[in-house]
Amino acid sequence: MIVVEQTAPAAPKRRFHRAVSREDPAERTLALMAESIQGMRCSMSIRVSSIVAAATLFLVAHSTYADIIDDNGTILSKDNFVVESSSSPANGQEIFVNGSSELTLSDLGELNAVVVSESGRFVMDGGAIFDDDDTAIVARDSAELTIRSGTVFSNDAYLIHSFGEAKVTVDGGTFATDPTGYFAFRTTGTSTVSIGGGDFSGLHMPDLFEVRDESTVHIFGEDLRITDNQMTGTLLDGNMLAGTVQVVDQGRIVLHNVPEPSGVVMMIAAFLCLTRIRSRNVLVAQGRKRENAGAN
Repeated sequence: MIVVEQTAPAAPKRRFHRAVSREDPAERTLALMAESIQGMRCSMSIRVSSIVAAATLFLVAHSTYADIIDDNGTILSKDNFVVESSSSPANGQEIFVNGSSELTLSDLGELNAVVVSESGRFVMDGGAIFDDDDTAIVARDSAELTIRSGTVFSNDAYLIHSFGEAKVTVDGGTFATDPTGYFAFRTTGTSTVSIGGGDFSGLHMPDLFEVRDESTVHIFGEDLRITDNQMTGTLLDGNMLAGTVQVVDQGRIVLHNVPEPSGVVMMIAAFLCLTRIRSRNVLVAQGRKRENAGAN
């Protein structure tokens, strides 16, 4: 976009010319000089604005807004990339997912770490992430992270750290740590984590969630409870969940206890019975009204 900045509006110039005496050459010369300087300023303003706009367009066009980069700075893809075997060029590296790109890890793929930013997406459908000295997975900005299966391991840091407005969904997978003193999940900002499955029995120190700022962790399962910062319960996939949780600032942990299937069936059956009884009562009442009307 080109922005034109003028030092003075056009109307005052016309009033200025009408006020000048045509019989005074000196005043006329001064007026012409003022008009010339004003035109030069306007022209310079237009040129500067044009240069800034052109530079902005150039930077946007040549930015790595949507790409997947390895730790050597090599661009692996501009949109989608799948790591599914040990022969993948991304295997064993730290991968950065930017912009609106999507990275998928599955089968025999193995990564050192993953950093998802902006509106990027990372889907883990298998494979493994092993990080010896840093957080295994980082989701920030408006990134989305989904873990369905695979193994996430960290030796001396968090397993997963979400911040900004990131959204993390865990339906499965195996999570393990060596003795570190770090929590498995650290959430900050306004990020949201939803967990309905996964095997957390491999945590050496069963420290589950550190929830800070205004972030929220949703847990779905049965018999979920927190007593004295100790959480216990069963996730939807049947895996036990037990460990320490820490909530700081305005952080929240929301427990969603889902009824057992038998309980759900009973609730549905009860609802249907009530509906049937109400319908029957309505029909009986209508019949009695008709009988009374006929008798009258």
